[in-house]
Amino acid sequence: MINRNISQIIKNGYKKNYREYFALKNKLYPQFVFDSTLKTLRDEIPVFTLHSVNPKKFEEQLVFLSENNYNTINADNLYEYLIGTRKIEERTIVLTFDDGWKNLYTVVYPLLKKYAFKAVCFLIANLIPEKESETFEIDTEKVNNNFYPDSNILCNWDEIAEMENSGVIDFQSHSMNHYLISISPVIKDFIFPNYDGYALNLDIPLLQFDDKENYSRSLALGTPIYENDSRFSGKKRFFDDEKLRDECTDFVKN
Repeated sequence: MINRNISQIIKNGYKKNYREYFALKNKLYPQFVFDSTLKTLRDEIPVFTLHSVNPKKFEEQLVFLSENNYNTINADNLYEYLIGTRKIEERTIVLTFDDGWKNLYTVVYPLLKKYAFKAVCFLIANLIPEKESETFEIDTEKVNNNFYPDSNILCNWDEIAEMENSGVIDFQSHSMNHYLISISPVIKDFIFPNYDGYALNLDIPLLQFDDKENYSRSLALGTPIYENDSRFSGKKRFFDDEKLRDECTDFVKN
């Protein structure tokens, strides 16, 4: 089962990033990706995409950026540069974080302040909790499903407001719910224990039960997973056969 889960994580990672793999293979990335001796960014701005970070490793990366005189900008600054209304410094980059995991508040935010850097975070707005009462302690030696401790839940609105008001982290939209939809009758897999290595069932597509959406994306073992893509992909949605789905889950129960 462990090997199956690792395989699923790899498949999901490829599905999410296949455009990047294609661009890398065909050398469509900026020149700095391929040339280790590059002396200038040639008006290019590297944009780094992260989710949950290891505190020790992330601080080492920030130290490198600081010692080599890199500058960070927010989303508005990047947009202004792209439309030609803003000039930028020679060594300018953008640090971005997807989803808004708790790790952003407990690890990323303090370290960015320490080294006087900025970042952009893309939030899944409808999944953000109002508040929570738990406290968190960081253990840099442990990791679970690619998430470091304290990072597999999302920041709450009070924490987000604090980071936004500080000017350190700029928040933008990563959709309301991060939904996936089925796009063909091709069955790619079935729900098995620990199928989704991501928190909050983000890698499980929406299914309907009696014409009602299962927004929690919590599915029974044996549920077929069809070829799927982001709801934002613009692809036509495929609605599965609920009777077939029930037969699959009943088979697993028995």
